[in-house]
Amino acid sequence: HIAPADAGTYTVTASDSTQLCAATASTTITVNVLPVITSCPSDTTVNATSDSCGAVVNFTATATGTPAANFWYSKNPGTSFPIGTTSVLVSAYNTCGSVTCIFSVTVIDNQPPDIISCPPDTTALATQATGTKVLIIDPAVVTDNCGVASIVNSFNGTANASDTFP
Repeated sequence: HIAPADAGTYTVTASDSTQLCAATASTTITVNVLPVITSCPSDTTVNATSDSCGAVVNFTATATGTPAANFWYSKNPGTSFPIGTTSVLVSAYNTCGSVTCIFSVTVIDNQPPDIISCPPDTTALATQATGTKVLIIDPAVVTDNCGVASIVNSFNGTANASDTFP
């Protein structure tokens, strides 16, 4: 059995019984070893890039092994990660096999929506019979880097304030 400590260059010398003729040869023994991940990227949290619904995240794993390890990532470093948490599988591999580790990238949408326009102020007279007036009011126009989940007004809790007003 050959162990990693056995790697090196060995010399063999052969001679005849008279010791007058000798031949020397050398050989190098390389012992291949399964990779060992020495640094798996840490779980990380980043804010979304301005005007984007994600963020480009860079990271690097390191490993030892002979021959040197190659890496495969389920989501490559330097690519855009979406809002939320993404688990990333890292595989370090060489001719002896592979080992893995997992870490998480969390991207937070910390950018508030932009209100482009609100409906204009409205003045209306109530009818004499009921003392109320039905008004149709357009909703506000809003944009957001990750889409607008909802628009709620403080009058009736809907996207627009259309209603019967007292």
